[in-house]
Amino acid sequence: MHLCAAKRILKYVAGTKHYGIWYDKGANIKLIGFSDSDWASCVDDRKSISAYAFSLGSGVVSWCSKKQSTVALSSTEAEYISATATTCQAVWLRRVLEDLGLGQSYYHLPYFTNNCDFVKRTRRGTNSEDFISGMPDEILILVLSLLSIKDAVITSILSPRWRFLWTNLQSLNFASSGPFEITAKNGELYFSEHEKYYKQVYGVIRSYNHPTVHFFQIHFHLNLLNCEIDDWLEFAANRKVEILEMYLETTDKHHPVSYNYYLPIRVNRMTAGPQHQLPYSDFVHLKKLYLKNVNVSELALRELLKISMHLEMLSIHRSRHLTNIRVCGQDLNLKHFEIVECPGMASIYLSDFNLESFTYMGGPIDFSLTRLPNLKNVVMSQGHEGLNSNMFSRLSSCASSLQDLSLKIYHPMISSKLVSVCQLLNVKKLTLAVVALKDNCLLEFAPIINVFPNLETFTIELLWSSPTKRRREAIRIAADHPHEHLKVFKILGYYGRISDLELAAYIIDNSNALKKIVIDPRCQVLKGIKAAKGFKKNEEAARSLAQRQLPPLLPPGVELVIL
Repeated sequence: MHLCAAKRILKYVAGTKHYGIWYDKGANIKLIGFSDSDWASCVDDRKSISAYAFSLGSGVVSWCSKKQSTVALSSTEAEYISATATTCQAVWLRRVLEDLGLGQSYYHLPYFTNNCDFVKRTRRGTNSEDFISGMPDEILILVLSLLSIKDAVITSILSPRWRFLWTNLQSLNFASSGPFEITAKNGELYFSEHEKYYKQVYGVIRSYNHPTVHFFQIHFHLNLLNCEIDDWLEFAANRKVEILEMYLETTDKHHPVSYNYYLPIRVNRMTAGPQHQLPYSDFVHLKKLYLKNVNVSELALRELLKISMHLEMLSIHRSRHLTNIRVCGQDLNLKHFEIVECPGMASIYLSDFNLESFTYMGGPIDFSLTRLPNLKNVVMSQGHEGLNSNMFSRLSSCASSLQDLSLKIYHPMISSKLVSVCQLLNVKKLTLAVVALKDNCLLEFAPIINVFPNLETFTIELLWSSPTKRRREAIRIAADHPHEHLKVFKILGYYGRISDLELAAYIIDNSNALKKIVIDPRCQVLKGIKAAKGFKKNEEAARSLAQRQLPPLLPPGVELVIL
């Protein structure tokens, strides 16, 4: 047996003697450690194997795989022993780097993988004199920050050293422990999980004694009482929260609007209907706010922007009460604004503040983006409305600053409709997400590229709603139009259809500065469409077709990358 093991090692060495580790002198000098262990893998003495690896910059500098000196009674204990060995090595490496003038922040090391599980399963405690418990508070708090808040609280049973150390965390992530689909459909399970979630959140906020909270997240099925969520928001506001996320999931597409949580508004009196008075301190310190399945009224939005003068990021998903949005004023600090799948949305008017990126995904709306000098990134999708000259004319109001534009298109449009569209001269990056059906001609989108004469990167993402079929054989040709600045062209969802080849040939023939073409045949399935077996089968065929079709078309100096 030992001879066989020795031969195996020699064969491995002989087969890998030309392998090496690449160290790039330009890489960021950052020490990162990884740790893992098995449990009772040795059949002779039932001891476990500890392993760790540390990378510095671009390559690994220290590694070890060694049998543990004692028999671990559980996988938890094996993981903890491995974590201790890794921590010892991390401290030693850090001191060596300090002597070399390459000091490492505690917040850069170590990063453990799979060792967080020991907290979930430990119930009998550990020796208070163990090495990890003797580390500085900032190291232990870093370890706790890698756990969910539920598991972080459990660490109090490890030893007196860990007791209530979790209360120094500034990130409170209350994520549901089970899948929403299963929890929501099983009434008995739902009420059980709701009770556990309710006790967990209230237990934490009652014991929490740190004066501030940097990050606060509520993530559960939305059938919670409004008063419960009001209490949690009051806690977050009183702790000067900076990042607030409310993900109130639903699995029912026809979920009644009356059950959704309503974001409170600040008023001097109680208002009629679902809108209610803001019962807590203002979110003065709030910088980022993410709302999903939370009803936000126009009045609540205005009050929120008025109160939160430091708010930089606002994301609203699936709010059923937003219809008309008007945001303006030079006093606003809002830099990133997202409106996604709000079914009642009719109009959005943004003007006179320092907005940097705007995203809208939903049905057709009336929109205006005026006097936004810092607006560089826009993502737009108006459902089956598609593209029209009116959209580009409205975008022209921010043409002087716009550099990155992403559009989702459900239907190709006729070239003649874009003849009179004004050009957007400063756009350098364009992404088109296109719903692909059978073998529709992609050359219909060629005139869109002409709207951006200084374009440098063009990406087309094909969202398939059915398995591809390569039926058409005749190749169509679009009118030539030079793209003098285009350097990178990407096709995501390439399947080697005639329409794919037509667009690639058009770009190659009309782009004198082209440096790279990226072909990604991996399936880009339209949201809501289940992937069929045909998609996976076509991926390998698409790679083969791309390798045969495209190289003969490439001029010298153009790199072809097939993922």
